Amino acid sequence: MSAPRRTTIRARLLRFALAVSVLTLLVTGTLFTINDLSALRGQMVRDLQVLAAVVGDGSLGALSFDSPESATKNLAHLRREHQIRQAVLFDAKGRVFASYRSDSVGERPRPIRDSSWAGAGVRSDVSLFGLGRISVARDLMLNGERLGGILVVAETVELAAQVRRHLIVAGLILLLSLAVTLTLALRLQRRISAPIRDLAETTRKIGKRNDYSLRVGEPGSGDEIGELYRNFNDMLDQVQRRDKALSRMQVTLEHRVAEQTAELRDLLREQNLILEALPLGVLHVADRRIVRANPRASELFGREGGEMLGMGTEAVYA
Repeated sequence: MSAPRRTTIRARLLRFALAVSVLTLLVTGTLFTINDLSALRGQMVRDLQVLAAVVGDGSLGALSFDSPESATKNLAHLRREHQIRQAVLFDAKGRVFASYRSDSVGERPRPIRDSSWAGAGVRSDVSLFGLGRISVARDLMLNGERLGGILVVAETVELAAQVRRHLIVAGLILLLSLAVTLTLALRLQRRISAPIRDLAETTRKIGKRNDYSLRVGEPGSGDEIGELYRNFNDMLDQVQRRDKALSRMQVTLEHRVAEQTAELRDLLREQNLILEALPLGVLHVADRRIVRANPRASELFGREGGEMLGMGTEAVYA
């Protein structure tokens, strides 16, 4: 199993700052774009309703006198409105009475037939972001009598232009924000990750050299990092004082051991002198073996000075 990939605090801070900035801009830009498009679409529907009322009222005379030519001329004034794709005037029975179709470049509008009339209201042929076509239908009334209806179909050209402007502005703001965020993040990471990196480097040197006299410099701030530096230096002071105390204790113990060793050596020498001067024979036996014998004992058993060492006790009792 491979070890997890290590990432530095600096890299994580930069990634976090950039991710937050991008996410905030995307959410904010999306909300503003949707709000503006919704407001613009609502305004466009209201304008179409007013336009349908004006053109429809202007066509009441043509409907009353059954004059499709006059109605067609009246509808032709819509060519001044570049967003209007087509307009259709219906008679009281829902049959097409007169129509207008834009000659602008693009997809030709679908023909409106007698069965297309579905009463007054607003109908939308909407694609992504509310782009597409909007249809406004209105009944034409005269003295409480319905003479017919009018249907106006418009393309959401302004909406499409608004989307493009929003995307361009949002892209520029995103790039500018990323540059500012990156600059601020670099400054922030120097204030956070650089002291932590220095602390880690000092710790590594202490562990490698076993030198507790090293210290980390004060970051010059009263925040948590400054407190961490001071606590780390205080800990090193305590460790250094304990090391010095242990060193002094070790020296003292070495002196004591040396003194006691010398005392034991003198004591053994005195014991040897006493044993050699005794008129009595003395044997030191361990595990039924003679490990020590004074000169008088060797003389009593008729042995040389070192001959008895290592002999069994049966030689003595025989």
